[in-house]
Amino acid sequence: MLLRRGLFCLPVLFLSFGVEAQGGACLEQARTPLEQTYCKIRAANPSAPLPTLQELRRNPEKTQRLLLRRPAEQAGISLPPEKTARPAPTAPAKSASMPAAAATRAALPTRIQTGGLAGCELLASSIRCGADRYQLQGNMPNSRLARGALDLDTKVSFAEYQGAAADSTALQEYASSTYRRYIEAMLEIGLGSSTMSFTKFYHTFTEAQEKGTRFGERLSAMFDFLKKDKANMGVQSHYNDALPSGIEQCMSLSEALLVCDNVQQNWVYKRAAL
Repeated sequence: MLLRRGLFCLPVLFLSFGVEAQGGACLEQARTPLEQTYCKIRAANPSAPLPTLQELRRNPEKTQRLLLRRPAEQAGISLPPEKTARPAPTAPAKSASMPAAAATRAALPTRIQTGGLAGCELLASSIRCGADRYQLQGNMPNSRLARGALDLDTKVSFAEYQGAAADSTALQEYASSTYRRYIEAMLEIGLGSSTMSFTKFYHTFTEAQEKGTRFGERLSAMFDFLKKDKANMGVQSHYNDALPSGIEQCMSLSEALLVCDNVQQNWVYKRAAL
């Protein structure tokens, strides 16, 4: 799958149609091997369907690869090798990392934090909450999707924020409900392993608000590009073997969905049918 120029990252796949600095100027700004590859693609084909360098940085590494893969192939440029998954941390290392993780989650809007997962147990690729079991969701081949899931005539629509810019409660409620719809839509088109964390989603939303951008409209447009590209390209079920390190990294999104993240990576768990 490849995400074309559209908008917000996978997301945050808010990609604009701006022209990025090319050649040496771009390479001077590049911070990572993928960003260097981005600059090489820009230099080889200035009209390549790519976001700006700044927008590319807002996406997680796996999404950056999706964005760059097709333009790189067309330009005859190889992507740098993927980073190997980090080994599971030892107990002391895990404890040492907890304050940072706790601080990050504490900054999230309260509505999305409340999940009542204290009684749930993380079992690698599944989470058990009493009699309910939630299964980790990966990317799915198109043959397993519901009929019409990638039909461009069926729009994935998102409402615009209608509240006041200074109303933190309204902002949080909108972001929470819109994020839930975003995750549901990503699962519908078979991209369960390519989602953005709520942290990134919320920051992107508030940034759009500050710039006066129509967040819902651009998010809807993003799915048109996602559908079009996924209809023509295969995807990996998962991009690495990493898993959440503990239930404290997880939260309830709805009765059917749980999401976990360590800031760098997001995981979606869906309640299994009884």
